Formats: sequence, C-alpha cells, structure tokens
Amino acid sequence: YRQAQGDHEPVLPLGQVGRLGFGSARPVPWQVVGYQERRDLPPPGSDDEQTFWREYLLYNRDEGFVFLVDTDEGWSWMRPLTGAPTVTGTVARWRGERYVQRWPERPWYEAETVFVLGEFYWPVRRGERLQVTDYAGQGPARGKLLSWERGPDEVVWSGGETITADRLAAGFALSAEQARALRRDAQPLA
Repeated sequence: YRQAQGDHEPVLPLGQVGRLGFGSARPVPWQVVGYQERRDLPPPGSDDEQTFWREYLLYNRDEGFVFLVDTDEGWSWMRPLTGAPTVTGTVARWRGERYVQRWPERPWYEAETVFVLGEFYWPVRRGERLQVTDYAGQGPARGKLLSWERGPDEVVWSGGETITADRLAAGFALSAEQARALRRDAQPLA
C-alpha cells in the first residue's frame, strides 16, 4: 500500500539490506520491505502529548520477519512471540524474566497508523487503530521489551531488545552522514 509520500522519507529505504544479528542469533542479511509511521492517540480530555514513531519491517528468507522500531527514545527490534507472557496487574513474566508496564496509569493506549510504504505480511491501512501495552525488562532482562497489541481480530505479543544506532549503522554499512540520521539515543551535551 502506498500513498503520497510528502515529508515521509524512511531513514532506511525500502530494498536496503543490512547484516544484523538479533538476540543471540548470528548476523544475517535483512532486507527492508515495509515501513509505517504510527502515533498514539491520547484519551479525550487528556493533556498528554501525542507521540509518533516509525517501524521498519525486515525480512530474511531463513529467519522470517523482524521489526526495527524507531522512537524518540532510541531504536529497538521486535518479533512476534510464539505463546503469551503471563500478566498480573502491571507485571508481565516471559521465560522466567520480569517486565513492568511502561505507562501504568492506563491499561493500554491507542495507536494509529498514519503512513504506510512497502509490503507487510498482513493488510496495513492508514487510519488502522490498535490497543497497545508496552513492557520493559527488569533486572537481568534490562534492555529487553515486550509489546501487546490488540486489533479487531487478534492479539499479538512481540518481544525484542533495544539496539544502538551505531550497531544499525554498522549493520547497514551507512556513511557517517547517514548514520547521524539514525541517532535518537544522544546523551546530554552530545
């Protein structure tokens, strides 16, 4: 699905290939096949600011699909889980590790797709809305992430980890100028 591009220019263009290893996997070639921009929709009457993020769908013939998620807080990778974590209140447990809900004041937030480019393994539409809850790993799981998304027909759990802009730039063999466009995790005074 494609619409007028306007100001929506992916930092990692469709078709680009990078060599990355996710989790404990060895680095393999991943091709960027899809790109979407999403935003959260604060509840009516809320003073919360709207935030935007970008998601890149990567594909490898043997490994399947992985998402690179680009937020103002930095980059992460996510892939759908087989099975579901156990959730009690604001705590999720997955494979013996503990995760805490990132925004516990709401059980979930609403996310809307605002731009789509490329191919996905399900029908993605601009204006599509999902309910989302994000969890951050604690203790030995620090840097790991879980995400719960509910649409009209299904619930999907995904898991992944944070990844540095430098690691992405190296994996995609980007020039110094291109690598600067990936930086979201700058430190104060950087």
